[in-house]
Amino acid sequence: MATPATTTGEPPEPDSLYAHETREENMPWWQRNFLLNQPVLFGTWDGVFTTVMVNIFGIIVFLRMGWIVGTAGVANAILLLAFCTALALITVFSAIGIVERCQIQSGGIYFLVSHVLGGRLGGAVGLIYALGQAVATGLVAVGFAESVAHLFDSESRTLTKVIAIATLALLTAINTAGVSWVVRLQLLLLGFLALAVVDFLLGALFTSDPSHGISRFSYARLRENAEPMYQQVNCTPVGFERIIPEQSFFTVFGHFWRCLGVNMSGDLKDPHKSIPLGELSAVGVSSSVCFLFIMILGATGDRLSLICDNLISEKVILIFIIFIAGGDIYDNEA
Repeated sequence: MATPATTTGEPPEPDSLYAHETREENMPWWQRNFLLNQPVLFGTWDGVFTTVMVNIFGIIVFLRMGWIVGTAGVANAILLLAFCTALALITVFSAIGIVERCQIQSGGIYFLVSHVLGGRLGGAVGLIYALGQAVATGLVAVGFAESVAHLFDSESRTLTKVIAIATLALLTAINTAGVSWVVRLQLLLLGFLALAVVDFLLGALFTSDPSHGISRFSYARLRENAEPMYQQVNCTPVGFERIIPEQSFFTVFGHFWRCLGVNMSGDLKDPHKSIPLGELSAVGVSSSVCFLFIMILGATGDRLSLICDNLISEKVILIFIIFIAGGDIYDNEA
């Protein structure tokens, strides 16, 4: 029997269960959504804002901000934050301009680069970008493993490697299951991030630990830490057997900032709306939180402790385990 034609003269789409299963079987494995019946598209807050926030925060904010404030001083740290925010906004506005002038497809960063530079050059840049992401993922997995091992008071390299490999295996499984599961994980991790930030802010009001270089919020301490201290520092007086080499404004700048967010452009319901709003909101919120961290650490921390103790922020908080969980967000998601 001939297949009935539609009003446009074209054969209708097959609607039988067999036809649906056949399409699924013929689909390449990398395009399938495992554990999902159909593709899931995301909005501004779950698809863009969460992704950017989770990737901005982590090691720099939670574990290196004290060193940045102690070395550059509060004034220069704020200047660095403003400069890095401006650079991030240039990138964001460039991405927004491209998104508003082209039809969004899957591919994220690679799609944007190839659309602007062409397929050949875009492919070369995309390959380098993919390799860089792979290397960075391995490095931050090791960083996460070291943080977890620290919770157990262990410096075993074997334990660190086992935790790092297990973390990579878990994240690979989540990514293979589909982007919906990645977003669910990111929402959970963003919750830990929010708790860690609140824990830090409350700790600044109620915590005082002079033996570790932490005092109550003080305007006098803020003025003491306002100027930079780029010269070589001997950490022995504060209990650390090491010497911090001489720094400069640009070496401190090299530790600052990271911003993602358009990688999920093909998984958004309305990328032309979600990417601008989500990116700008995330940059604004993250810059505000970083400013609070700079002011609190500058007003509570002793200069030598800020420079020498990488875990100085942990001395400010109320609940240790929540802050550590938040500080490891970057390692999990990057």
